[in-house]
Amino acid sequence: MLHMLSDALEDLTAQVTAQVTAQVVWHCRRSRFANEIMEFLGLKHRKTFRANYRKPLMEAGWLEMTIPDKPTSSKQKYRLTDRGRQLLTELGEDDA
Repeated sequence: MLHMLSDALEDLTAQVTAQVTAQVVWHCRRSRFANEIMEFLGLKHRKTFRANYRKPLMEAGWLEMTIPDKPTSSKQKYRLTDRGRQLLTELGEDDA
């Protein structure tokens, strides 16, 4: 029983994560502060946002820092990479 529940929750978690990730990509058509993205998503826990969404999107090449030399700057924002912008253009979602 627990195994079936675990499998069902894993599928649901993957779906929810994909939906939230898509929202982050869409929202970052303009450069945004991390707290702006979190507010848009209704997230309050910075560590969860960083680990589950921001870091994977950056590692996958979809999101980048506006000040990569200073990752902890109070002026740090996040924006789509060329790859992310190209995807939105192909989907017809590139108007900000």
